[in-house]
Amino acid sequence: MAELFGRQFQIVFEYSPIGIVIMDGTGRIQYANRSVVDFLGYSEEELAGGYLTRYSLEEDSEFFQTLFAELVENERDEFQVVSRCKRKSGETAWWRIDMRSVRTPTQSPFILGVVDDVTSQKNDENRLRRAKDQAEAATRTKSAFLANMSHEIRTPLHTINGMTELLRQTEMDEEQSEYVQQIQFAGEVLLGLINDILDFSKIEAGRLQLESIDFDIIDTLEDAVDMVSMQAHRKGLETVLFIDPELCRTMTGDPNRIRQVIVNLVNNAVKFTESGFVKVSADLRRKKGVARLIVQVRDTGIGIKEERLDRLFQAFSQVDASMSRRYGGTGLGLSISRDLVQMMGGTIGVKSKYGVGSNFWFSLPIGSVGPERAAVDRPISLPDDARVLIIDDNDESAAVLERYFQEWGVSVVRARNSKGALEEFARVGVGEDRIDLAMIDLRLPEMDGWQLASEIRNQPGLEEQSLILMSPTGLSSGDAKMKLLRWFDAYINKPIKRDELAASIDRVFSTEIEELEAVEPEEVTEEETVAESKETPRTVLVAEDHL
Repeated sequence: MAELFGRQFQIVFEYSPIGIVIMDGTGRIQYANRSVVDFLGYSEEELAGGYLTRYSLEEDSEFFQTLFAELVENERDEFQVVSRCKRKSGETAWWRIDMRSVRTPTQSPFILGVVDDVTSQKNDENRLRRAKDQAEAATRTKSAFLANMSHEIRTPLHTINGMTELLRQTEMDEEQSEYVQQIQFAGEVLLGLINDILDFSKIEAGRLQLESIDFDIIDTLEDAVDMVSMQAHRKGLETVLFIDPELCRTMTGDPNRIRQVIVNLVNNAVKFTESGFVKVSADLRRKKGVARLIVQVRDTGIGIKEERLDRLFQAFSQVDASMSRRYGGTGLGLSISRDLVQMMGGTIGVKSKYGVGSNFWFSLPIGSVGPERAAVDRPISLPDDARVLIIDDNDESAAVLERYFQEWGVSVVRARNSKGALEEFARVGVGEDRIDLAMIDLRLPEMDGWQLASEIRNQPGLEEQSLILMSPTGLSSGDAKMKLLRWFDAYINKPIKRDELAASIDRVFSTEIEELEAVEPEEVTEEETVAESKETPRTVLVAEDHL
């Protein structure tokens, strides 16, 4: 039985697909199987009595010989090395050698070596490495080209936009003004595209640096919404902003990049929404002791089909090819937003229903949490039992406004149109609950805010009724003459901001009149005037590369 087992072991040794070498205690080869003979190209007789280290390529042999010597001197029990070797044919190959010192009570110590041909694997790795290096070099070249071209294009484009703005301030007829407005709009769109491409190239090249500073997240959110609300209002959309009162004002991060993400998402919502509203909300979420900022941008736009959601955040990609023709854009905004959010340690996503609207959101770790909350104290001039009437046909906008008042402990009544508002005031006239303040939206069905104010002022007993007009940003420029009628006690822009609302209410109800101290102009003597005129003219240095 033992003899049969010995013959089987010998056959396994000879025909094993893995090279096996048996060496004596000094490291000299005693036996080598066929895999080793075929791999190196030397016969078993040529290998016998030699050392494996002699077949190692000269550049790689020093490390191999050091490990081999330590094994022979019993300074280590085993080792593995991957290096190059020389075949009898002169070819260079790669081998992986596992060597182990074997000691048994019945036999003299010997060394067992397992040799594996890894030439094909190493060649594949080298090809992949070269391909990777070439791809990275091409990416760096492309990114450098995009960055340089973006800069070169932006320089004359800034001049076009600047000169167009100056031209708009000159006397022109209506047709010329329209042409200039179209030029300026096209220039601003082109500048936005160039900025997107520049950001994309920086991100792709890994050269975009993020700041980490303490900043006021409330100001950042409000500034971002202000930058795009005018465009929304020109389309007839309602913009709504709600900030969780529990959200702390101070956050650590990059305010410019957070603002950029919000602007991208809101611009995207405005672009694909024809009617309804765009709502931006910011909330504070705590989970397992970690505070996170959650920003959502919800719209009532065209929505996205579920099977096409996976294409949203891909660079240069539109959900539908026809959208680029109808709505414009490069498809870069969402891709850049995704990359920026991920660089800031956050996540971004979207929920959408086709034909109903979309809700884009992103979540960021807040970092350090400041002591101040977003909540604004109740206006000191507001009566304790105050009752406010909100007149707004947009439920989202009215709901946010109502929540602000409820946080201050104020009773709220809502009306969706002028008819409902006049009915509320009629009940006041017959002795029912009074209305201390009416918040009136400028854009109402049937009659606008100015017409409604006129109707209210003409009703007996309502001549002194406190009224505040809510005007969408960018749509109150033509109201200067109407303000002379003094129908309203204060004016506030939409989307409503909590601190501005509190300030407006204080102006309406405050009875204190601040007296301005008269400041006497400083007397200038004739000698001082003459001396000043004799001073050496100052020189201004203008550093600008464009004529």
